[in-house]
Amino acid sequence: MVRDLARYLRRCARELAHFRRSQQGATAVEFALIAPAFLAMLIAVLQTCVFVFAQQTLQNAAVQAGRLIMTGQVQNGNVTQSQFLNSICPMIRPLFTSTPQLNYDGQGQVTNSWSYDPGTPGQVVIVRLIYQWSVVSGPLGFVLSNLPNNSAEMMGDLRLPGGALLIMPGPARLCRRFVASTRAIAAIEFAIVMPVLALMFFGTFDAGRAIAIYMKIRSATFAIDAITNQYTTVQTSDLQSIAGAAAVILAPYPSSTSVLTVTVSQVKITAANTATVSWSYSLGGSARSRGSAVTTPGTLGTCSSYPCYLIFGEMSYQYTPMFGFFTTAANITLSDNLFATPRSSKCVLYPTAGVNSC
Repeated sequence: MVRDLARYLRRCARELAHFRRSQQGATAVEFALIAPAFLAMLIAVLQTCVFVFAQQTLQNAAVQAGRLIMTGQVQNGNVTQSQFLNSICPMIRPLFTSTPQLNYDGQGQVTNSWSYDPGTPGQVVIVRLIYQWSVVSGPLGFVLSNLPNNSAEMMGDLRLPGGALLIMPGPARLCRRFVASTRAIAAIEFAIVMPVLALMFFGTFDAGRAIAIYMKIRSATFAIDAITNQYTTVQTSDLQSIAGAAAVILAPYPSSTSVLTVTVSQVKITAANTATVSWSYSLGGSARSRGSAVTTPGTLGTCSSYPCYLIFGEMSYQYTPMFGFFTTAANITLSDNLFATPRSSKCVLYPTAGVNSC
């Protein structure tokens, strides 16, 4: 009886020693340790990318809605609140599938009451779109929402519980194991993944710079129109200053005339959808020919009495990726244009171009 028990204990000791020395299944164990953190990071990256893209889509919709008000299409067409909302909804689909319900007052307090007033010329009008974005919780406690109903107001957080770190070997021990290992599994996996990660990093960096510059181009186009339409008469020096303001908005990105073209023109509408250039000025490019035809979008090509005038701002930027992994093209052309109505008079005179009357 005692001998049988001793043999059994010796056999168990041998099995435990064999189990301790065995390296089979090491990759599966390592994957089991890393998988929760990897999945949490993957979900965090995907949700954050979609979240940022959705926020930018909402911002672009606010800009487009503001343009409808600035050009007078909302006021002249007597657009109602529901019609205005219906014109915004197609801009944000399919990312946004329902009407926003969260609203703020001027002090930043939630009021849940909309105020619709397109205003009149000379007034400051604020277009504000707010949306509750539904999020999905990930492993290891990853939560992106900051509202009680599991939604976010367009902020990301990745939290790793302390217990997950206690079962992992220390950094020094991991380094010793890596140096002593002759299987090279970790090195091979790293060599396979590293080029893909590097390409993704450099491509994301170039794409991020392109998006940032494009948003500045849109802001600069709005600015040159909003400044020009305040004049009753402009001189060449005025237009040089207005076009130069675009370079200030584009800072800290390059804004020399070799990459940036700014064109400001006045369009004269003599009949329905019949528009020609009254005068034009360009910095870094060629101005539009006087009398050349211009296509006006939507109802901008008509007015209550002819002739009527519009200020037409155009910007073009030649973006060169730093690493070249974002696109196969050497340069990417980023451009934007905007029509605006003169604010201080029927038209803006430009005596240098021979435009001395409306």
